[in-house]
Amino acid sequence: MTNDPMASAPADALPAFLASAEKLRMWSTAKRLGHYGAALYADVPLRGKRMLDIGGGNGVFSLYAAASGAAQVICLEPETDGSSTGMRETFSRVARDIGAPNVEMRPCFMEEFDAEPGSFDIVLIHNSINHFDEPACIAFGKDPAARAKYLSMFETIDRWLAPGGHLLLADCSSRGLFADLHVTNPFATWIEWHKHQPPEAWEGLLKQLGYSRCCLRWTSPNQLGGLGVALLSNRLGAYLTISHFRLHMLKAAAGARA
Repeated sequence: MTNDPMASAPADALPAFLASAEKLRMWSTAKRLGHYGAALYADVPLRGKRMLDIGGGNGVFSLYAAASGAAQVICLEPETDGSSTGMRETFSRVARDIGAPNVEMRPCFMEEFDAEPGSFDIVLIHNSINHFDEPACIAFGKDPAARAKYLSMFETIDRWLAPGGHLLLADCSSRGLFADLHVTNPFATWIEWHKHQPPEAWEGLLKQLGYSRCCLRWTSPNQLGGLGVALLSNRLGAYLTISHFRLHMLKAAAGARA
């Protein structure tokens, strides 16, 4: 991988990436991935930026950023270590197909990774924050020690993020109609809701580090397509479906922190 901005993906790489991601089953359809990716990175300038994707899964949103002109993208995904080589091979194939030499997947946990201070302009944490420390995430609301663990992890991320940088955190909230009723959610039967926290919990920790909220948005279920986006991409719609949010926090510019 190179972090030379001149080696970033060509300007027309995004349509090619969307088609390739659908073909290789990284996402359900190119159209839905395009809509979701645009919403995920709304208000975040990608071109020429350096991004770290923590717990990036199959790396689809690292590749989206690279295809959108990011200068450097590193995706951390420990699940690719060992037997899950197919995921890494798919990731590398798509990167080659779209001409993006500036993106790489590293099979490691956040604790095993290190970077110089201010190495990244954007940090993405997409559907992985609860996996940083599941017992601490479960106990977050009642145990100060659990909150302290997450604050320490955010302090590490803060060191890697450049002043004025963007932190994007997407996940499901613990609050939702089906979770409150203690019944299975038909839109996401696999989610263990007690292992999640509402966006305000993460926002509160980041504000302790001097971050400010840019925006908080809510996501409709992917399987509902454009109609779901139009009708359910709001707090009430999310509460009634999957309670999925996208929190965009901004790190203070150099010299602006108390």
